[in-house]
Amino acid sequence: MGFWGLSLAGAGFIMIGIWQAYSTAMIYLTRSSSSSSSRPSSSSGLYRKRPFYTAELLFIASLALLYILNAALSSYNGLNHGDPLVLGIQLEKSGVASLFLMYSVVGMICQCTQLLPLPWEVNNLIAVFAFCEEFLVFYLQNEGSTGLEIRYYSLLLVPISVCIASKALEIPYPRSVLPPLGVALGLILQGTWFFQMGISFFTGWISHGCILSEKSGGDYTISCEHPADGHRGKAIATLQFNCHLALLLVCLLPAYSCLTTKYVNFNSSSYIPLGAKEQTEELQDLGGSGDGVEARFALDSDEDETHETLQQKHGTMSEMNGVNGMSV
Repeated sequence: MGFWGLSLAGAGFIMIGIWQAYSTAMIYLTRSSSSSSSRPSSSSGLYRKRPFYTAELLFIASLALLYILNAALSSYNGLNHGDPLVLGIQLEKSGVASLFLMYSVVGMICQCTQLLPLPWEVNNLIAVFAFCEEFLVFYLQNEGSTGLEIRYYSLLLVPISVCIASKALEIPYPRSVLPPLGVALGLILQGTWFFQMGISFFTGWISHGCILSEKSGGDYTISCEHPADGHRGKAIATLQFNCHLALLLVCLLPAYSCLTTKYVNFNSSSYIPLGAKEQTEELQDLGGSGDGVEARFALDSDEDETHETLQQKHGTMSEMNGVNGMSV
């Protein structure tokens, strides 16, 4: 994959991840804010409740099909240039796209027709296998190569692992919102990192002192002149990945705040003050009613109590010295 191939893959992953995160969060927030809405049954996944789910599957199928066609064209060009290695490289990457194509096609058939009455767990298992194969493809790239691209492939394994774990957890916990959101965040991070690899490999933003050596059809390596240049390039790649994580977090928090403000209505009357139950019981013990009766309390200080005591003593002395006082 060249610059445009990585950019197309990155854009596709980002669009799918953003839509999946938005639709899942919207469903969860509207469901939690409405007390009268019915809870989804445990036999159906949350993903089937997402709007335009069929269009999402169709978009995944289109991207996978385009990638397979691009791999076939690259293999043909590589064979014409006398590079038989490109055929093996494109075949292993086409296997990943084929599994994603199978996932989308099976999902559309189960969603729109009754021709393939499979449970939704089977479709999720296909997605897990697709992410696992993608993990193996980039993990095996580390074998037998010392180029700078190995660090980028190793960092790409992090969002792929998040997608594998989240998609696997979606099977036993179909009503939970966390696994679909985990898959969405993993897809977004994969997309941004594909963009970063395209920029860092095929543009002038390549690490200083490193050179791209490309034969054909994805058969390339990035070699550095000195070991210090290689260490600096790996450190820059790690820093770039940390920046991508920070950017994802910075974009996630305002998006969650906007969705919460739009779809969640906070009703202050539903909140019960702390200690209200104990206060009602105390009022009932004192002979009052806890329902519909306001209890008013007066806070007296020690000075008021002292003043009342002096007034009582003064009244007693007046009675003793008055008409009704003691006669001598």
